[in-house]
Amino acid sequence: PSASVLVRYPAAVSRRGPSRATGDVDVSGEGVTVRRVNFMVDSGAFTAWKGGDKLSIKEYIKWCVIHRRYLHSIVNLDVIPGTFGRRATTEEVEQAAKTSKANLKRMQEAGLDAMPVFHYGEPFHFLEQMIADGATYIGIGGLVMIPTKERSRWLDHVFHLLCGSHPFPGVKVHGFGVT
Repeated sequence: PSASVLVRYPAAVSRRGPSRATGDVDVSGEGVTVRRVNFMVDSGAFTAWKGGDKLSIKEYIKWCVIHRRYLHSIVNLDVIPGTFGRRATTEEVEQAAKTSKANLKRMQEAGLDAMPVFHYGEPFHFLEQMIADGATYIGIGGLVMIPTKERSRWLDHVFHLLCGSHPFPGVKVHGFGVT
């Protein structure tokens, strides 16, 4: 059996990277022996945004390249628009989505298969472009403070785009903050 673990980049940096328990080493807990741990590294963009901090795409790429052999999935350094506590303007949303796309391109140019993240409130053409660009794993974010009915309507539209005429999406999907 395997286990999946989400690691936030800033926290991983302070611990010098993911555990070496990513090969065939047994990792035990709760009476279950796990033969493989799949690490997904999240950029920590939401936490940085909430705290008013900035993350360096250059340093994030460097860290991901060094540790990539331990990582099952790498999340793009996405940009959250506006500031915590107020709704972002249309211009801020558009600029954040464009900067996120530029960050994704830089990560791909560094040889990283990073997961793009589509956020609540971004124009749907950004999600359509992720699909057209051949993304195989798409993160869905920005839903933490959205009321349930509004979130459900928005997710219905997202999955309509992801699924097309099929019953399931043609890509893997990770929902941030929706457990």
